[in-house]
Amino acid sequence: MSALWHIRSTPGQKPVPCQNIQGTGRLTGNQLKANGGGVTSSPPAIAAVFPGVGAQYTGMGADLRDRHKTYRSTLDEASDLLGANWTDIIFDPQQKATLRRQEESQLAVLVTGVAMFRVFQEEIGIPVSFCAGHSLGEYTALCCAGALTLADAITLVRRRAELIREASRALNGTMMWVIDLDADVVHAACAAARDEGLDVHVSAHDAPRQVAVSGSTDDVTAVAGELEARGAVVYPLRLEGPYHSPLMRAAADGMARVLDETPVGTPAVPVLSGVHAERHAGGARSARLLVRQLVEPVRWLDVQRTLLDAGVGQAVEFGPGTVLTFLAEKAAPSLRVVPFDRLTAESQLAAALYLAEEQYPAVLDRCLRTAVSTRTRLADDPVRHQRVVARYRELERLRESAAPAGEDVSQALGLLDELLDSKGVPERERAVARHRVLDGRLWRR
Repeated sequence: MSALWHIRSTPGQKPVPCQNIQGTGRLTGNQLKANGGGVTSSPPAIAAVFPGVGAQYTGMGADLRDRHKTYRSTLDEASDLLGANWTDIIFDPQQKATLRRQEESQLAVLVTGVAMFRVFQEEIGIPVSFCAGHSLGEYTALCCAGALTLADAITLVRRRAELIREASRALNGTMMWVIDLDADVVHAACAAARDEGLDVHVSAHDAPRQVAVSGSTDDVTAVAGELEARGAVVYPLRLEGPYHSPLMRAAADGMARVLDETPVGTPAVPVLSGVHAERHAGGARSARLLVRQLVEPVRWLDVQRTLLDAGVGQAVEFGPGTVLTFLAEKAAPSLRVVPFDRLTAESQLAAALYLAEEQYPAVLDRCLRTAVSTRTRLADDPVRHQRVVARYRELERLRESAAPAGEDVSQALGLLDELLDSKGVPERERAVARHRVLDGRLWRR
């Protein structure tokens, strides 16, 4: 999942790669040193995540707009494509009602996420390994991964919003969060309600004890009382329809026709689907996932687990607000998410992502612990055994340093990689181990 791609384009143009990215999507050794890899050809594992509708607010991204020409030019590009002044829609307090509408809210979240990601590319330039988006945010992720131009993403999101509005108008549906109750209990309560003729469905898995429920407004209200009686905290969501449930079948059918006319390309950076937390392949298979997204639950909890399993320790949230940061704190505390919307200076992001000097001792300790606890995959060999023992001792010596320096960290990471290789650990698992040793942070040699 590793390349950074410019998404600035005119209609009909495909995104072009950043200058520091090779055509293969792999970084060279010098680029790894600059970007934090250090001891391997594997790039640093950082994810870009994008929120969905409901995150928007008037004035979102105002500081970034004021500081960055790239941000302003993205808003201008969206305005030209849509034939409306999106700077006014997003920032003018008199436009609050407009921003709450179905089409405008979805488009505003998309454009804001793209603008933030472009600023990140320009100012920070750290390559991301994964992209993922919650619900609507999946379109932003595909755009930022090079599978959609901004023009195509706007076309798809505008039609998606129109189809959702049309379907919702006939349904009188809504959604709610159900917190502090196991997902299995909520599933069982919804199934029992359906047996009694109610139309309610679990529509998102966001955390181990936080799911969303969608359905007709009266039925959701009835189930809410049952769940509250079992100890749940119920939080109504200000959304117009029963998203991500079978009730949205009409919208899904319409979206299938739209995607036939605006195909999805192959992502340059792998994008995780919220339907099954696996990679988008592009083309017809990605189109099917975007259709299924409307009628199936968002499995954001699984997306976070997939990122962790791949060795991702950090993510940057591009878009308004901090909802994905909040969900990670609840569901995956070892995945640290930094909300780009809350940065007052881009230097704060670099400081949050890179390993700091005070963290050196903990990294040296984790290097040794990882080396010792990893089993050998190869047959006994006296020469290899001596080599492994020698590296153990070197790691022990480094860990005992009273004031470890950056050179000590570099040496320890190299020793760990050599030691795991001597034990027969595959490259992918070694990369995951290194990312965990670094607590997901980047290492600047």
